[in-house]
Amino acid sequence: MGEPTATLLISKQSHTSACCSNQIWIFGFWAFVSFLGICREDQVNFRGFMRTLAHFRPIEDNEKSKDVNGPEPLNSRSNKLHFAFRLYDLDKDDKISRDELLQVLRMMVGVNISDEQLGSIADRTIQEADQDGDSAISFTEFVKVLEKVDVEQKMSIRFLH
Repeated sequence: MGEPTATLLISKQSHTSACCSNQIWIFGFWAFVSFLGICREDQVNFRGFMRTLAHFRPIEDNEKSKDVNGPEPLNSRSNKLHFAFRLYDLDKDDKISRDELLQVLRMMVGVNISDEQLGSIADRTIQEADQDGDSAISFTEFVKVLEKVDVEQKMSIRFLH
């Protein structure tokens, strides 16, 4: 049997009203997904939504011993780190520049922090992470900074069942 032909799209327009309801997380998640560049023309289909959401599924104990020759699950540490890195690498050049870091920080904190403070945070972050002196953060440098962080736990959403 083939895939269903019906399409469910989550769009900016359809979720502006969700902002004022108890479904605010859907709007936030849509913004998150579209920010990643996964969406085309301000919308994401259900499959894309679920694929993105799969990165945040907690890793169960029985999953840690799965077939090492099989495909790496979307919720693996490596895939979670790639996912997080892509959040910051806005121009997709495999580096996080100061400007990209500033853009993301502005989206995260809005007007709660001054541009001067954000600039200071961005400068300090790059200074601490940049090991090759190119004034940007590569994926390798990103991983190094996060090597002691429990990414599996911090990038997991637990759903009630």
